Amino acid sequence: MKLRKNFLIKFLAFLLAVLCLAGCAVLACLQIMEIDVLWDGRSPTGSRQVHRLMAEEYGEIRYMLSLRQAADRNALQDRQLAALEERFDAFNTNLHWQIRDNDDTLLHGNTEGDLPAAAYDSGYWHYFTMDDIFGVTNTFGDWHSYTNGLYTAETLPAQIQAEDWPAALTDAVSLWQSGDRTADPDAVFLGENGFTNLLIIDGPSGMTVYAPTIRSAMETNEHGFRYNLSRGQWIRKTSSKEHHIVMWLNENLSVDDAYRAVVLAVQHWHASRVPLLIVTAALALIWLILTICLCCWSGWRKGYEGISLCWFHRIPGDLLLACYIFLVALFGVLLSDHAYSIWETNNIPLWGQLTYAGLFGGAAAVLLTSFLITLCARCKGRVLLRNMIVVRILVGFWETVKTAVVSLPLIWKVAVGSFAYLIISFLLWVAIGGAGWVLLWFLLSLLAVGYLCRWALHWRRLREGTEAIIDGAAERMDTAGMPHDLKAHADELNNLGETISAAVEERMRSEHFKAELITNVSHDLKTPLTSIINYVDLLKKENIDNPRAAEYIEVLDRKSQRLKKLTEDLVEASKASTGNLTVTAERLDLVQLTDQALAEYQEKLESRRLSIVRTLPAQPVWVRADGRHLWRVVDNLLSNCAKYSLEGTRVYVEVAQFSDCAELHIKNISREALNVDPDTLMERFVRGDESRTTEGSGLGLSIAQSLTDLQEGSFKIDIDGDLFKATVRLPLAE
Repeated sequence: MKLRKNFLIKFLAFLLAVLCLAGCAVLACLQIMEIDVLWDGRSPTGSRQVHRLMAEEYGEIRYMLSLRQAADRNALQDRQLAALEERFDAFNTNLHWQIRDNDDTLLHGNTEGDLPAAAYDSGYWHYFTMDDIFGVTNTFGDWHSYTNGLYTAETLPAQIQAEDWPAALTDAVSLWQSGDRTADPDAVFLGENGFTNLLIIDGPSGMTVYAPTIRSAMETNEHGFRYNLSRGQWIRKTSSKEHHIVMWLNENLSVDDAYRAVVLAVQHWHASRVPLLIVTAALALIWLILTICLCCWSGWRKGYEGISLCWFHRIPGDLLLACYIFLVALFGVLLSDHAYSIWETNNIPLWGQLTYAGLFGGAAAVLLTSFLITLCARCKGRVLLRNMIVVRILVGFWETVKTAVVSLPLIWKVAVGSFAYLIISFLLWVAIGGAGWVLLWFLLSLLAVGYLCRWALHWRRLREGTEAIIDGAAERMDTAGMPHDLKAHADELNNLGETISAAVEERMRSEHFKAELITNVSHDLKTPLTSIINYVDLLKKENIDNPRAAEYIEVLDRKSQRLKKLTEDLVEASKASTGNLTVTAERLDLVQLTDQALAEYQEKLESRRLSIVRTLPAQPVWVRADGRHLWRVVDNLLSNCAKYSLEGTRVYVEVAQFSDCAELHIKNISREALNVDPDTLMERFVRGDESRTTEGSGLGLSIAQSLTDLQEGSFKIDIDGDLFKATVRLPLAE
């Protein structure tokens, strides 16, 4: 925990990782340069360092040869030649060399005889090719400035000067080829100022100057050059004679020179090649371990909890990546510029080669290690993509397009999508046509059909979720992966379902509270009401002579009995609505129960001058119901008829049987105008008599409905003018 937040420890680990990878690059460079000698059993004389020395002295041997073949050497060149001949003498160097021509004839060398086997085993630098031309110059110059010292008055060729000498030379060549050979073929064609196209050859025998002539335009000179009339310059047509320099080392290395030191060093490397390889692998392993530790420690800072990114890790990722790519490209260019000299010609000394390897290895270690560290830190901080400038631009553009598309109405989205499909199909047809257009159009149509199928699938999920909400499901509809319009609609339905559930729950809580309140209040009223009724009974038994007092007692008795009935109705309505009543379903004859109820209410109905019209089947109608509760339902309906019917009218009572249920219909004419809705009339404490002069409590219909629902039946009322109709439907018994 402390290490990953210690900046000094992490800096030292980073520095050590860079040094390890740089050292690994140095040792790996050494191993790769001498891989043939160290691991393939090649002779130390074939080392790349030996080749480098040979390459350096090859140029000096060529220079010595040119000095030896020069006809006019000055004193300085004589001293240089003597020094080179002494240096490359067989007694002063372990390097043996010979110069042979294409016929393998020995021309020069510091040793004689046939080539030994060491010459053929000297590796890459076996042969060095040279020809008899040291330098070639194609120039436009003054012919007269080159004639002094090259020609005498007797050997000076003829000259033809003309203002347009190339045209004159072309005409002369044409005449010569046509058979007119009066012109001198070796005459030099010059301009009036003496300038012409010159060819200067610097060879072993000295410098030779050639000027355009009829012969030079038709024949190739001894160096393989011919003057080209159309191009106006000298063109090499054939190769000149070649010489080969063969170089090898004396096997016994008797001379103490640079070659002997290099061979001894290579032999020492060969003896320690295994430890070198182990050290190289160990450095690479240490770098790997330190890099892994640094990656694990990245993002942790002292004084902060959790991942806290420093300024380097907050640089935009694409900007930092561009810097890395630029640096890698720069190092690649620098490395490629020196690759040939390092790995091929070996013209750089060993310390220089290893220095290059160390510098490039260190630079690569800094880049690679820092890249891995910042990559891990950005991944931990979850900003790998978020802080990229390009990603921000693309995300902003996508959000803008998405917002614009989302804001469009669905009909416009369909119209734009269809129009885009037609336009793309037309463009494909114009651009491609044929079978290729058919294939791409098929793929485009396949994508469109796939999207429509996906849309239809989510639409089905939306329909199923809607049905679940209608059925009262409490779970939210899953909107994952839905298109925007369907998702918005699904979210609205989810919110609607939650609102409905909350409203239903609130209403149930309110109903429960009201029922509980009614029960508690009724229970609290029952005790004092019982005392009042008892004391009224006692007063009625007393001999009270005052007629007004007797009248008062009678009012108290009547009102207390009504209050008792209201309290009992309240308790029963509360129990019925909350389902706290015990229901014992049994097989009952609805006709018989109705007939008994009518017989009980016949006297009361007749006292109100109400006649009963019965429509009862002759045979029993068996229903599944609780006799006590069903009796209370019929009792409440007939009681309402006795209280609220218009005197001198009829009360219709009918029992009907159907295939799966039986119905009881009770109809009467209301005394008061029924200007209320049937649903309102079903509510508690609502009475058809708005003046409330009757003895009803307004709970009869509500109790009848609750009791019917408890028996798995249904209760319904209909109002047509002053006609009141109540329907009780019950399931048939088996």
